[in-house]
Amino acid sequence: MVGVKVSAEGFTELLGRLPSAAQNQQTLHGIINRSRLIVQSHVMRDAPVKTGMLRRSLNSEMTGPIEGRVGSSVRYAPYVELGTRPHPIFARHADALKFVPKELALYGRGGTVRLTGRARTIGGRQVNVSVLRKSVHHPGTQANEFMRRGFEESMSEIGQTVEAAARSIVNDGGGEA
Repeated sequence: MVGVKVSAEGFTELLGRLPSAAQNQQTLHGIINRSRLIVQSHVMRDAPVKTGMLRRSLNSEMTGPIEGRVGSSVRYAPYVELGTRPHPIFARHADALKFVPKELALYGRGGTVRLTGRARTIGGRQVNVSVLRKSVHHPGTQANEFMRRGFEESMSEIGQTVEAAARSIVNDGGGEA
């Protein structure tokens, strides 16, 4: 699973020194809860959309009293976030891979014809343009660090949430911000 962890390391010790530790714990829980929702909204905004499945899979949860997680459960999320190196792809569940190349050159009596797309008409005949291979070489994919960007974009908003909570604790002696 790819995700972002939001926790309150260091802040817990500070709150423990103040009076009303239980109320401060509740305040800290509220800060982390709001922070994970802020991060989730920014990550969702930055997530790439091809089919919408990745964006729909983004979720967040409290994983402890002062710890939250934002992540995706789709299998390919880490590959979108981190990218992939060039690699071979082999037919595993069939005898061959079938795909439509971006461009295909056909050689015939009339010379070379360059085709793009699925089917074309050549000399009045419909030609289905697909290729069968036992393996292909994938060029890799560039990283789309939507999780990292979403987390970084949310930092100022989270900072404002923490500031408001700290002011509330100092001014009111604790409580929800």
